[in-house]
Amino acid sequence: MRIIAFPKTGISYNDCFSAALQDEGVEVIEGVFSGGWLYQNLRRGDWLHMHWPSFAYNKPGSKVRQCLWFARFVTLLLMARAKGAQLAWTAHNLLPHDRCQIPAFDILGRHLVILLSRLILVHGPGPAEALQARFPGVRNKLVLIPHGHWIGYYKSDLSKDEARRFLAVPQDKPLFLFIGLCKPYKNLHELVATFLRSDLDATLVVAGKFSDVGYRNQIVELAGGDPRIHIREGFIPDDQMQHHLKACDYVVVPYREILTSGTAMLALSFGRPLISVDFGFLRDVISAESGILFPHDDPDGLARALAEAVSRSFDEEQIIRHARQFSFAQAASSFVRSLQAGKPVVV
Repeated sequence: MRIIAFPKTGISYNDCFSAALQDEGVEVIEGVFSGGWLYQNLRRGDWLHMHWPSFAYNKPGSKVRQCLWFARFVTLLLMARAKGAQLAWTAHNLLPHDRCQIPAFDILGRHLVILLSRLILVHGPGPAEALQARFPGVRNKLVLIPHGHWIGYYKSDLSKDEARRFLAVPQDKPLFLFIGLCKPYKNLHELVATFLRSDLDATLVVAGKFSDVGYRNQIVELAGGDPRIHIREGFIPDDQMQHHLKACDYVVVPYREILTSGTAMLALSFGRPLISVDFGFLRDVISAESGILFPHDDPDGLARALAEAVSRSFDEEQIIRHARQFSFAQAASSFVRSLQAGKPVVV
């Protein structure tokens, strides 16, 4: 049995999941989503494992070119199935966060992937419920797996003082951190606006890459030079991840929409409490001792959560112990047992 992964590596989630699958004795190959590669390399019985299908068709260019890319996407999936390969999809989100310029393609693409998939991986009961409500066709194909932690994947040997000196932020004030890709669905603009309206004697660090210049300018203008807000724009390399996570007291990401949150698992892996919305996946993994969740429809929920955080004490070691129960090893085991059975198996 071979898994052809799209992708296998290059993203921390895929790095860890692929390694765990290989520990299970499964051969994992980095796939190339092209007709020539699939025709030459696919064998009957292979499993194509897709993570973000829209990456294969959502390309820049005219709408005509978009139609051609989508037609290519459909053709390659059908070709793979015709050659005897099976398809598995990990549902990281309901619909792509970066929507296609022909939005119907995103919906059609989801339905096609669901139709052709034999197994659909989803990170827990909350996301499973949301996915079934939006796409009933996933029923009887779902394999529930944990989203693994990153304890030991990123270095974590700095003290808080050393990390804060690196970021050039105050040593003696509570520090809220927004980390990762800076996109509207994460509601960064509302976080900045809420923090500005507060009278918190605290620091907010926004660290990550903006893919849209307009959104970047909106956030910078909104921050308005407030000395409490530090914007560290750009991609964060793995060896600097701890400089941000070890410096902060809380990780904040007040999503507008969410199915699965890698940011949540990142925070827990460093023993940092998460402040976010009370949605399914987060409700599944964030306990009362590891964060604060507020109702997504409460306009004052975020402000209250920020104020509550600075009045509470969180136990770093307890949060790390909580994070350890969500492992890539367990996820890989569930996936492999289901691959062997050709249907969802509860481990």
